[in-house]
Amino acid sequence: MASKLSHPIIDAGDHKGYMEYALQQARLSPPAPTKFCVGAVLVDADKNEILSTGYSLEVSRNIPGDPGKTHAEQCCFTKVAEKYNLPEEQIGEVLPKNTVLYTTMEPCNKRLSGHRTCVDRILRLNGAIKVVYVGISEPEKFIGENMGKKRLEDAGIVVTFVEGMQDLILELSLQTLPVNISYPQSTRYGSREKYFQGRGGVCATSALIVSNVILGQYSPLKLPATKAAIANLKDAFASPRSSIITNYDGADDLEIGGGNIKVDPNVAAELPKGCRVLSTEGHGVSFWANTGRIDVELADGTLQSFFIKVISKELGKNMVHGEFESMRALHALLPDFAPKPIAWGTYKTVKDTHFFLCEFRDMTDEMPDPHKFAARLAALHRSSKSPNGKFGFHMTTYSGNLPR
Repeated sequence: MASKLSHPIIDAGDHKGYMEYALQQARLSPPAPTKFCVGAVLVDADKNEILSTGYSLEVSRNIPGDPGKTHAEQCCFTKVAEKYNLPEEQIGEVLPKNTVLYTTMEPCNKRLSGHRTCVDRILRLNGAIKVVYVGISEPEKFIGENMGKKRLEDAGIVVTFVEGMQDLILELSLQTLPVNISYPQSTRYGSREKYFQGRGGVCATSALIVSNVILGQYSPLKLPATKAAIANLKDAFASPRSSIITNYDGADDLEIGGGNIKVDPNVAAELPKGCRVLSTEGHGVSFWANTGRIDVELADGTLQSFFIKVISKELGKNMVHGEFESMRALHALLPDFAPKPIAWGTYKTVKDTHFFLCEFRDMTDEMPDPHKFAARLAALHRSSKSPNGKFGFHMTTYSGNLPR
């Protein structure tokens, strides 16, 4: 843990100054298309002393019993834990009585991996952190409404937004999000789906999407060079979730995650016979659907996981149908190149709600070797045969919610 002499001198109560220092930490975070660049600073407010700093992925290893990539707040806590040789959950015993946390982005209340959230990490310190100062809210477009602020406030923790730095934090936090350049600017924010859906093996044309990334169809957005994009992103942060008419947020106790193990009967019918659902967790990010992982125990005791996408309305039905058929075609030609599709269908208990189910593959953030990938893609095209001798697919597939 760095000594306090390595930190800048910031006046007591200078919340903007501390947030600027948190932003400096965020600049150290390695950019990636599947994460935010976030920085955090832990402070003893009584002594005006910086206790630790952190940024996303600073502690890159998987901590025993605490898997998953590290968020900025967690890195702050980990450094304190290492200094005092304590488990992270016990650092509340050594933190000063008036400890506050500065973080460039609102602490997460849901992790797509299912791992422990930053809100949970703060709460399990049992009031050791009195105030959380936040630069920007976490975007609802990616994971749904973040109820973390309410959970913290219900526990007696003050959550305060530091004004005047939103543009700078947005530019840095989102600088490597991929943008589909063919989309209208008003919908660019949602195109981040192209990268994220594949994390759970959900994207029906994941191979083609990755090839598009390599070939440059989807390019990382350098936000400082695009003022219009910044304006659109800020609008997206404030846009009501209800405008996403094809999304599905859970109904009739069928929410994905939150300890729920109930699935719709039509989904259950597609799972292996005799299996028992152990858990459901949100996984992957889609602008257009609710996505998650279903963990089951098979009749012989073997554990298996499936990826599910749930989406509403006629457009959603067409999207999951096209996704199933296209993934089935990919998997038939190169089984290890795409997840095995299981089924698509319509919920029995929720009107006009549709699902896509496939085997779960936990993918990495790293891009594939372009030469190896291109060779596999070439093999895919060489081995495929058109049913009618014409170019294209026999039914409509979708890029996001746009027909291709």
